[in-house]
Amino acid sequence: MAKRSASARTEEWLSLFDDPSWTRVRQRFPIAAYSEFMPPARIGQKPYGTWTRSPFIESDAWGWRITPHETERHLRPGLQTIGSQLLKDLVAVAEGQQHNIGEMHLVGNLYWPKSLRERAASLTHERFLVLSPLALSLTQDDKGHVRWTLFGGSEHGPSRGFWKSFYSAPGVEVEAEQAQALLGIILVRAYGEAGSITGDLKSAGVRILPDMPDDAFPEWHHGELPSWAQSMLLGESESLDGVRYVLTFRPFAKLPPRIQEAYFKGRLALLPYPGSLVLWGSPHYRALNSRLPGAVQIPLLQSIARHEGRNGIRVPQSGWMHEPVPGREQHAPQLGPLCNTFRRSHRWEKLERDDDTLSVAREDKVHKVLFSAHPDDIGLYGKPMARNAQV
Repeated sequence: MAKRSASARTEEWLSLFDDPSWTRVRQRFPIAAYSEFMPPARIGQKPYGTWTRSPFIESDAWGWRITPHETERHLRPGLQTIGSQLLKDLVAVAEGQQHNIGEMHLVGNLYWPKSLRERAASLTHERFLVLSPLALSLTQDDKGHVRWTLFGGSEHGPSRGFWKSFYSAPGVEVEAEQAQALLGIILVRAYGEAGSITGDLKSAGVRILPDMPDDAFPEWHHGELPSWAQSMLLGESESLDGVRYVLTFRPFAKLPPRIQEAYFKGRLALLPYPGSLVLWGSPHYRALNSRLPGAVQIPLLQSIARHEGRNGIRVPQSGWMHEPVPGREQHAPQLGPLCNTFRRSHRWEKLERDDDTLSVAREDKVHKVLFSAHPDDIGLYGKPMARNAQV
């Protein structure tokens, strides 16, 4: 295991607090009017010198402290809700039922080729295991509450976040026993493996097929895998005798034909469920990403309902707005869900601290909420919200 020296601590979280004097120079710390734009949450030291609870720990300069309150009230219930909604949508795709992903994004998707689409509903051995990295950040809502907020899929792609979870710092791996025990728990809970698998996963029939670089997103490549995973790598032409599970994030269309066939026949399981990766393969969002950085993160958001309640993870509204024009009077449902209205809350609403603001929010057309220039809509607390949205 690699070790860090004290001199290697120059680019860690704590370095952000080495010299706060830059905030005290004239015109160096502009603050926009909150009625027009909600700024990011202020973490740690404030511009005026006071401190909030620091999320950083001296003994773990690469870690971020999560309180028990955040875990029990926000992150754990929020992740459960997000996971259940995402899984419901992915199962609907597999079964050919109505879903929120949009049929147009499944066409030409390397993660959802014709061979998988035609047989997904008949794969009775599939357990629909989802290993999906998320983009989470602390934000402020319009009441100034600091909340964990979902921004879609990870900007690092489908696999890099997963493999980074086996490191406690750059180049510093978690113990091999701990890492393999985590994968063992997945096999027990998702696939009904008897007992607990905490020893050699290779003996349990687990192999790893590394990613293939994505030319459009080279930063997605996971880099070097943890040392404990090296002995479990599956060669491109290696025999599948004794192999029961293949951990891979490759597009299904690029898997070796022998692995595809073994999967279809139920001789081995693919971790994660290959159809769960369709969110990364939409040709339309991949093309849009060149003009709107982060667009490839949006498909995951469309499967998750907006959530503003004080319990769970905050989820912004995501979807398509449509203004009829000659020749295009109706929204194309193949693109994804239509969200032509938005329920907007205001600071002056009298609510209990834990009330859901959406229960009393007024509903308006999205174009009015974002762009209205009517005198009644540009008051102190009702200004257009385009600065707080991605369109």
